[in-house]
Amino acid sequence: MESFLIAVGLALLLIVVPVFAYWIVAEYRLGRRLADYYFNNRGRTFPDKPNPLETRSMARKEH
Repeated sequence: MESFLIAVGLALLLIVVPVFAYWIVAEYRLGRRLADYYFNNRGRTFPDKPNPLETRSMARKEH
């Protein structure tokens, strides 16, 4: 009986853990995509992406 419970527990872990991990990654990616869309449509971008308008105006000031 104990070995049966251990086998069922391991099977559940093997199914639940990857599904949960995939769900977390998918949520993160979806959240990032939605935030990206929202900020781009408001004319702002994430700090790791330079704003093309700012880089153009900076290039103009240097010349």
